[in-house]
Amino acid sequence: MNPALKRRLCLGVFWTAVALFLWIRLGESLVGATVFGAYDILDLYTPWSSMPTAGDEYLSNVYVTDLIDSSIPAISEIQTGLGAGEIPQWSNMVAGGQPLLSGPNLGLAAPGRWAWLVLPITVAPAWAKLFEIAFGMAFAFLFLRRLKLSVFASCVGAFVVPMTGFTIAWTGWAQSSVAIIIPMLFWAVERYIDERRWRDVVPVALAVGLLMFGGFPAVAGHTLYVCGLYAVIRVIGTRTRADWRPPLTDLARLAIGVVLGIALAAIQLLPFIQLTLRGGDLSYRDSMSQSSDTIVSWFTMVLPRSFADHKAAFQDYASYVGAIALLLAALGLAAALRRRIPRGVSALFLGVIGFAILLTIGQGTWIDIVQKLPVFGGNPPGRFRAQLAIPFGAFVAMGIDWLRNDPGESDWAKPLWLKPGFSRSTLVIAGGTSLFLAFPVLYVHISQYASDLRTTWYNDDLRWAYFGLLAAFVLICCAVLIRRLRTIAVALLSVGVVVQALAPTAFFWPIADRDEVYPDSEALDYLSRAVGHNQAGTAGLAARPNVATVYGVRLANGHSFATPAWKEVLMASDPIAYINGGTYSFLNPALTSLIDNPGLDRLGVTHIIASSSEDTLGALGVPNAMVGHHDEGEIPVRTTSPHTLRAELSAKDLVGVGTYVNSDGTFSASATVTDSEGRVLAHNTISRASTSGTVALDIPLLLNKEVEHSENLTVEVTVTTTSPGTTVMLDTDNESPRRLWGIRRNNSFYPVYVGENAVVYERANALDRFRFASDYDVIHDATERVTAVAQSPVDANSVILSEHPKQTPAAESTGSVNVEVDTGDLLSFSVTSSGGGWLVVEQSVLGRFSATVDGDEAELIEADHAGGAVFVPAGTHEVILSYDLPSERIGAYITVSTTIVLLCLWFVPVVRSRSRSRRVPSGTAPGAAVDAVDSPHADGAPGNTELHKPAQSAPSSLGAGPR
Repeated sequence: MNPALKRRLCLGVFWTAVALFLWIRLGESLVGATVFGAYDILDLYTPWSSMPTAGDEYLSNVYVTDLIDSSIPAISEIQTGLGAGEIPQWSNMVAGGQPLLSGPNLGLAAPGRWAWLVLPITVAPAWAKLFEIAFGMAFAFLFLRRLKLSVFASCVGAFVVPMTGFTIAWTGWAQSSVAIIIPMLFWAVERYIDERRWRDVVPVALAVGLLMFGGFPAVAGHTLYVCGLYAVIRVIGTRTRADWRPPLTDLARLAIGVVLGIALAAIQLLPFIQLTLRGGDLSYRDSMSQSSDTIVSWFTMVLPRSFADHKAAFQDYASYVGAIALLLAALGLAAALRRRIPRGVSALFLGVIGFAILLTIGQGTWIDIVQKLPVFGGNPPGRFRAQLAIPFGAFVAMGIDWLRNDPGESDWAKPLWLKPGFSRSTLVIAGGTSLFLAFPVLYVHISQYASDLRTTWYNDDLRWAYFGLLAAFVLICCAVLIRRLRTIAVALLSVGVVVQALAPTAFFWPIADRDEVYPDSEALDYLSRAVGHNQAGTAGLAARPNVATVYGVRLANGHSFATPAWKEVLMASDPIAYINGGTYSFLNPALTSLIDNPGLDRLGVTHIIASSSEDTLGALGVPNAMVGHHDEGEIPVRTTSPHTLRAELSAKDLVGVGTYVNSDGTFSASATVTDSEGRVLAHNTISRASTSGTVALDIPLLLNKEVEHSENLTVEVTVTTTSPGTTVMLDTDNESPRRLWGIRRNNSFYPVYVGENAVVYERANALDRFRFASDYDVIHDATERVTAVAQSPVDANSVILSEHPKQTPAAESTGSVNVEVDTGDLLSFSVTSSGGGWLVVEQSVLGRFSATVDGDEAELIEADHAGGAVFVPAGTHEVILSYDLPSERIGAYITVSTTIVLLCLWFVPVVRSRSRSRRVPSGTAPGAAVDAVDSPHADGAPGNTELHKPAQSAPSSLGAGPR
């Protein structure tokens, strides 16, 4: 077969497999038939658990809900703002406020994630992932081609780069978007090494800028470490004379490129430093760098879904490369020994792999030293796995060229006993690698620890990994014996790399139906209307913070980087608020601590949404009790159904009914209230999982009309199984009468909505989020001030300050606040008072907002420790608080200036070159007109002589083709 035809055959087969892979994983989501996201996991939580969409089979891990309850709600808010013609910089919807477009946290400037800004949330995630894959593959291909690997090998290696464990597992997060920029930086550095022009610093700066815009400092920092070492090795490796000035010049230029890249991102980077790194509470990360994995976590290189540790999410364990890809990488190591790419490069790549393994599982002094380095400190060591993509991509590409016996532009170097192509050396390497990759299975059977970490996907992973590996080994054996099979074998091995990626992507890339994307919820719509300008709290995982914000509900808690002051007040008000992590807060689902709670009152938490079916914290299978007085119990009248109870209860302050239930599976419980004429006054159905023996179950109720307290109402409770094989009983003794009791209203904390497995409580003593205060207390000590905010009696006309104010109101001044605008970036009020006072704003405004009173600048002071206040004189005045971050303005100037510098570096040499070419006398060689500044060797440094040797061998049987 003609070499060019063989090459086209391999490329055609490979790209067909890639296209099919992308269609299988993304196709329906790209056209909007399904949605690329784990929205179906919301069905596990109130209120979505009661909806018709609930009951799906969950194939992905629960950790992907971070996207659903954090990133996407924020992006949805940005989309709403952009649709209204605004540029939303800040959100006031979660935990006092969080950055939107003012910071890189969401990574919307990273490749692929641009799709979120222009497409609906139903199709944006799929297109974002497709663009991300294309971006990563494109620059990985360009980088591998710069290393003089063949076109086909570079294509296969480029596919491996975005299909390694870190990038697959962190899909949707900024982590994945930053990791996909790594190939661009390596390409940019290698491009500079090849060309050595000032204008070639520009791609380096752009790549670094994108890393900074990506919103995940750990991956960006690790990349700069690794790529910095790569640059040093390449610059020194291409030096051909003793003069050190050219290499130092090259390294200085590359360093300038890095600085320019960081400066390019200053518009978001400086606010990020101010708000998150300095202004946020990152203390929860102090011990993260001390965490370590075991060798079992690295078994996910071939068994991506099979192991999970309760201390780590699946994402932090993910090391996937693929069994067939690892076999090709082993052959690539043989190619590296025979210098398919420069030895310094292959040594660095091998060192990065070894360092990643030692960093995650190692112990000792050197690990302690590394973990104290910038970026490594405060970050889990497993995040370094992002750096594995380029090394494995390069080794896989070299493995392909090894099988094709393609040495590139120079002949294979020693040792000669390693024979490329389908040789006995290849057979030995493939056989040894296959045996080595069987180690995880052996280890699981001899180690109880490893066996305990297995998940339900273990057997499926075994089939995906080892059937593919066996097929690859057999294919190599056949190709060694039958020459005509070799082209087909290479093509099929590349297809095997693609096919095996289906397993991890099925796990980490969930698909949901369109109707599961934040479906309409009566409970959350009610809560949004009821809360208004104030705030709600979520008890336990009800409404899965921050999902409620998509429905327009502002939350005092949630999933965000809250300010230290906000966290201090929230934790003093509810000590378990941050029990789930440093950035994730919810309120105690037991509810009793939320009834009389001055801290929540001051924060303007007027409503709490709780789940009717959630278990008591730390007591699996035991439902939470409703707030209210529980009757001692009534003797129910027997009914014809063993699953129904009926009793006469007093109507006075009735807000629920309870009984004892015992169930070994999922069931529903409904309660119906009727009057003496048989009219239905209330009905509610809740569903829940199995109980832990016989437990008390409360069912919230809300009467639809007022009735006389002395009237007796008929209450009927029915339980029904909702899963096959389930047994459910009302009480445990079917021979004797069973109890049913009423639940009476607590006037400070009472239900105002029930339904959809949810109950919304109103907190009668809560203050407004925006209020007028003319009285004040000054508490200088921060600890004492937090205690006072969280525990001292609440006075709507008083505020707690940290310093004595410069202005004071008249005695017994009264006032009112009319809210005119309440958005993330702008707060506008009309304040009227008899003698002056403070407009108190329970939001994280200090250092983020500036204030004006009737257009004149006014001072924002700390109020109630977590909020802010503006003094307003007597009379009626317009008060405006606008988002105003000085670091963002400075960053904008730096970004614009850097952009101008980069444009000059890129275009000035071109303009000068063309200008000189017009003045070249006739007969002058064209090359003489090239501007020295734009010349590859203007500084006297040699080119990449190591990779520019004349070809000494004939093309391989498959042909590398023109480069």
